[in-house]
Amino acid sequence: MNAEQLQKTLRASQYAEQVLGLHQAVLEQDYQIDQFAAPLSTEQIYQLVDITLDGIGDEITWMRALRILRSRLMFRWIWQDANQLTDVVT
Repeated sequence: MNAEQLQKTLRASQYAEQVLGLHQAVLEQDYQIDQFAAPLSTEQIYQLVDITLDGIGDEITWMRALRILRSRLMFRWIWQDANQLTDVVT
């Protein structure tokens, strides 16, 4: 991850810092795809949900997987906002 952008992100949000601490490996994998430079389309988010939940058969694992995905997406949006890579609609 870009160190300067990461520092901006972590200064902007304690939540982002917590998510990074819990899910650093998967966040680094997510970052390798597009460096969080572009917003995700609705279709891309749906695809991530489908991929994340594929093959999960029990509710506890399903809910945990969705919580982690939500954290990953929130980290991405915080990154984009902190680094002025997206417009935040109010």
